[in-house]
Amino acid sequence: MMSNQAFLQALAAILDVPADQLHDDFPLGKVAWNSMALLATIAEIDKHFKIVADGTELGSCNTVGDLLQTIENAKHLNFP
Repeated sequence: MMSNQAFLQALAAILDVPADQLHDDFPLGKVAWNSMALLATIAEIDKHFKIVADGTELGSCNTVGDLLQTIENAKHLNFP
């Protein structure tokens, strides 16, 4: 499994923003957080963390921090 930092690098590429701008309070609504970005993010979560994340839950995330918390929650569901 990879670190959050590696995932954030991939997320920055998906959202087309510099990685150093991604912080917990970064609003996903500020960028193109659309269905294509969501699908790409689901693929990166699978690649980096080897878990299946719920697209509906991810789509309702408002910030990067929300996104990371949703991933943490999914880790516990996938690996009890």
